[in-house]
Amino acid sequence: MVWRVATVLFLLTTISECYCQSLQHRSFNKRYLAAQDSMTDIPSSKRAQLRDHWLAPDKAKHLMGSLISTVFFHQVASHGFQSSQSEAALAAAGISFALGAGKECMDRRKEGNFFSWKDLVADVAGLLTGLVIANQP
Repeated sequence: MVWRVATVLFLLTTISECYCQSLQHRSFNKRYLAAQDSMTDIPSSKRAQLRDHWLAPDKAKHLMGSLISTVFFHQVASHGFQSSQSEAALAAAGISFALGAGKECMDRRKEGNFFSWKDLVADVAGLLTGLVIANQP
């Protein structure tokens, strides 16, 4: 059951990612040509923040990564360590959130990159979806 739901979510995420890429490509080309001259004096990290959209393809990757890691760690905790459902859920949520927040902290340290709250929101959405899937009978 869990793997069927995960497969459907993966397919939906892939389709939405392709759709978002096509929308961004169309709108970005127009805006890029109009704003290229005005953005030359803006630092690269600020330019990246301006391009950080809620429906960007990387948000789907964050959501799926958190979803998969949450379901995986929930299964490990509940079956591998014989934890109760609530303990497994807490462990899986903590590990998954730590991975997402850690990735954002690493992004902040990279030149031309930044800490994205939108990515973290996508991570939490994947975490919550993973908990719902993992707790199905």
